[in-house]
Amino acid sequence: MICSRQVPEKSGKSRENPVTTGQTLAALTCWNVLVRAGFRERPRQDSNLRTRLRRPLLYPLSYEGGLRKVSRAVPAAAEPVPNRLRAPSHARVPLAAVIRDQLTAALASALRGAGVDPPAEIPLEQPARREHGDWSSTVALAVAKRAGRKPRDLAEDLAAALRADLPAHVTAVELAGPGFVNFRLAPTWLHDVLRTVVAGGVDGGYAGAYIAEWAAEMPDDVDPLEWGRQRAVDDHRATLARMRIHFDTWFSERTMVASGAIARTLDDLRAAGVVYEGDGATWLRATDTEDDKDRVLVRSNGEVTYLLPDIAYHRDKYGRGFDRLIDVWGADHHGYVPRLRFALQALGHPADSFTVCIIQLVQLLRDGREVRLSKRTGEIITVDEMLDEIGADAARLTYLLQSVDSRQAFDLTLAAAQKNENPVFYVQYANARIHSLTRVAAEAGIVARPLEDVDLGPLTHERELDVLRSLAELPEVVDLAARELAPHKVTTWVRELAGAFHGFYHDCRVMGEGIDPATTQARMWLVEASRVGLAIGLDLLGVSAPETM
Repeated sequence: MICSRQVPEKSGKSRENPVTTGQTLAALTCWNVLVRAGFRERPRQDSNLRTRLRRPLLYPLSYEGGLRKVSRAVPAAAEPVPNRLRAPSHARVPLAAVIRDQLTAALASALRGAGVDPPAEIPLEQPARREHGDWSSTVALAVAKRAGRKPRDLAEDLAAALRADLPAHVTAVELAGPGFVNFRLAPTWLHDVLRTVVAGGVDGGYAGAYIAEWAAEMPDDVDPLEWGRQRAVDDHRATLARMRIHFDTWFSERTMVASGAIARTLDDLRAAGVVYEGDGATWLRATDTEDDKDRVLVRSNGEVTYLLPDIAYHRDKYGRGFDRLIDVWGADHHGYVPRLRFALQALGHPADSFTVCIIQLVQLLRDGREVRLSKRTGEIITVDEMLDEIGADAARLTYLLQSVDSRQAFDLTLAAAQKNENPVFYVQYANARIHSLTRVAAEAGIVARPLEDVDLGPLTHERELDVLRSLAELPEVVDLAARELAPHKVTTWVRELAGAFHGFYHDCRVMGEGIDPATTQARMWLVEASRVGLAIGLDLLGVSAPETM
């Protein structure tokens, strides 16, 4: 059984695709739980590190176990967000991009001030004609209908708010046409361009903090690229370990190149009649399946696209004894599924032996407000920072609260809160209460008799029966979660059991004045059964079961 994170090709051009912190951890956490729930008998998991020797840069993991450590989006919030990293001053962030982000943030703030939620993307461009200003936004036109406002009226409100607190370098904010908001900038921002160009020099380039740290660590007698790749893998493994995610095997694509596996795969696809030559390139007849067009395997310059090595790699998994492959991909890669399945079928593998779980993006929130991240300004939240803030338990369980094929909202503030509204706290607190009852009983000298000697007849209160009904569902829930590849079903059950136990704890005293010994004995065993159930559920989810909180 394999868990994979794929990066597709489009129109014959290979590309890197940013992977969000939330999306990838959700995928990895999902798979980790499925292994715990029902697939431990499978040979092993794999992890493949794609390394492109022709590229003089470190390439983050893009296949199985593929985790980038940043989550990125176009910024639209003016408020500073804690725990962000900013690009160092010597990093080459284009000043035009910085100006764009400042204006975008200012527009977002003005929209909020006008009682309008900013869109995910705020349109902003440089007008073709200088007399229209340096920058122009049509955001008022874009959101007016949703806001129930006339575009020009909304644009007037935005312009007024912006004039009251002009962004840096802005000298004027003007209203134009049906709802354009135009910005005029002072020459000072171009003066900063001069300073940046001179400071960067001819041999500048990116010199982020981690580059300096790695350079200080690197021995003099090693190949920088090989050492850097291994250093990146080590960092990746360390982060995965913090998330309690383990891969038995790490796989390098270079082994397939060296062994000729990619070339043999292409030959076998030709023999199967699903490959043809055209326009100097080699194509897969993907339209023989539900794909909308044929796909390039080898470009006219002889370079392979992502698709061919992906086919060879999945074929290699079958060759190593795996009889079912499960990949976990982002929603934007759903179109990649038919062409890969088609190729694997052409190579003789049953269609139902290859399954792809499509996951949705995860929206990061703080206090209910979206955390805006930017690749242009270098504002990011790394996985390690997130774990520093909320811990692995909160990260794992929160990602598994709902089906991974539905869009998730992850509130960092709630995940760290010590209150019942936090599902992680609510579940773990139930376990802590169980151990508290056990300690109190021991201090009172109450010893549980062997279960076979205890009459369970007193367990008739509705709260007690709720706990027992929940415990009775566990085997079916685990089986269903494994068969449907739906780990969130285990999370739902754990929350329901915790809720049932909290109700029992509130309404049914276990010991003390007025509680007869027979009832105490029966309830002590109910407490123990609850402990076992929670321990099983939390273990399947990879979440700890603390005895005190």
